[in-house]
Amino acid sequence: MHWKKSDRFIGMVHCCLLILLISSTSEGADGATAKLAEAKIFDPTQLLEVKVEIDQEDWDQLRTQSRNFATALLKPPPPSPYTWFKADVTINGQRIEGVGIRKKGFIGSQDTERPSLKIKFDEFTEQNPVEGVDRLTLNNNKQDRGFVSQALAYDLFAKAGLPASRSTLAKVWVNDELLGIYTNVESVKKPMLTRVFGDADGKLYEGTVADLLIDKIDALEGKNVGKDDKREELRAVAELVAESGEVDIQKLEECLDVDEFLKFWAMESLVGFWDGYTNNQNNYFVYYHAADSKLHFMPWGTDAAFSYEGGAKMFKRGPDSVHGQSVLANRIYNAKGMADRYRETMRGLLEEVWDEEAIIQNIDRIEELVEGHTHTSQEDCKKAMEQSRTFVKSRRRRIERELEKWPQRVQKQPRNPFYTAKVGTAVGKFNAKWVEKEPKEPYDIGEAELELTIDDEVVKFTKLGVYAIRSKDKGMDGKKAPTVTFIGKRESNKIRVTFAVGTEESAFKEATGQPVASMGVMIQGAWFRGDFRMLGGTLTLEEAGVEPGDTVRGTLKVDVVQFKGDMR
Repeated sequence: MHWKKSDRFIGMVHCCLLILLISSTSEGADGATAKLAEAKIFDPTQLLEVKVEIDQEDWDQLRTQSRNFATALLKPPPPSPYTWFKADVTINGQRIEGVGIRKKGFIGSQDTERPSLKIKFDEFTEQNPVEGVDRLTLNNNKQDRGFVSQALAYDLFAKAGLPASRSTLAKVWVNDELLGIYTNVESVKKPMLTRVFGDADGKLYEGTVADLLIDKIDALEGKNVGKDDKREELRAVAELVAESGEVDIQKLEECLDVDEFLKFWAMESLVGFWDGYTNNQNNYFVYYHAADSKLHFMPWGTDAAFSYEGGAKMFKRGPDSVHGQSVLANRIYNAKGMADRYRETMRGLLEEVWDEEAIIQNIDRIEELVEGHTHTSQEDCKKAMEQSRTFVKSRRRRIERELEKWPQRVQKQPRNPFYTAKVGTAVGKFNAKWVEKEPKEPYDIGEAELELTIDDEVVKFTKLGVYAIRSKDKGMDGKKAPTVTFIGKRESNKIRVTFAVGTEESAFKEATGQPVASMGVMIQGAWFRGDFRMLGGTLTLEEAGVEPGDTVRGTLKVDVVQFKGDMR
């Protein structure tokens, strides 16, 4: 083929234009790196690639920072254990230097090997590399085993016209080590509030095992308000639902978008979100929008949805079609005519939002998207996806069956949110062996020291043994944690005391000699009938193993706490 001079000239022009076009996608007019597109950050059809570079010592410190169930629920709660570390991050091939990174998570998602993470672009460096996004919230999917609960839930809340975060799946590396598939959820911060509400001028609160009860308003965490915030908007709703007799719905509608709340409530029930506001008084945001002077609820932490297994078996209360634990759901449902209004809301969602074929296609798409990209600890993802498909296929039938037998019965009173109170402390030292079965003579095994104070009394033992074993029950991740178990006979009353403290398997096996977050139980008397207390603190393991006869040696320091409120 022979080109004319004009053809060559045109070809050269095309090449130059192509080079300029490519350059313009990576650099701005002033030579600065172009911003990542917000749409790419939350593109559900693509895996977001996130590569973190961080000093290894900082990473080891970050991943072992933790909290535990027992002490996290103290009132007031202890300070957050998480601190920011400086790192560099590459997102979809674009490098961003000097970001802040820290661990995140309340209880269920705690992990020292694959921690959930927050990456804040401007924590250490003034920069704005992503238009409309100031951070990444990366959930490790420890409870969202099939990677679909969060993706499906947030998507359906949004399709129902409710304020909700966007999410996408991400493949995450730290220092070239693959951590597997995470869910990147849009943080409920100014950019998200502006996108959803048109501004971020209102007041934002987060609810974690907390409710709009007059004497517990302060349990909600103010996210963008000062210490002197009087929480008048929350208190106004709390006072209305606290009045004797039926709730005055007309007055309530002046300070709460009731129609929107009914839809939010019905959606939590429909997707089986047992750990949300209306069933467990947990995992939600409340936003007071100054433009309409009303409260608006938003879902959060939806990794416990779209399944009949795990926590759904243990913690779901009442009928599938209507959750009734929280004060707003309970009081509204029991007001005249509101149960029928709720049922019509649910029917509307089934008709307009709940599309089984589309939802299952979404699960299929996610399964194809993550194929070959998972971490070794995520090998059960296909099984979890199939459980979610079963949930989707059966959900309409289960809900409609209850809607036909209406009204469904819910409890007469809302639940009083549970919390923990410190009642003692314990410091111990142990040199134990790993066993597969509980020893017949537990008082005569291992070397143990345990300084225990409970209910202002120093507990002394006539006998005390120690061994290491797996816990009796599985955690929410389906695993039995390795546990250091003391068995003692109390001097004052000869009652047997079982004192068991466990931690994650990866932290147990590493035995770094550094304190790791741990939790457990103390039972005085028979296992199922004795006096039960929770334990929360740290184990420091100098040596550990999970094979019969392995030495497990170290120290512990824990608080003894007792549950308060209503656990039902």
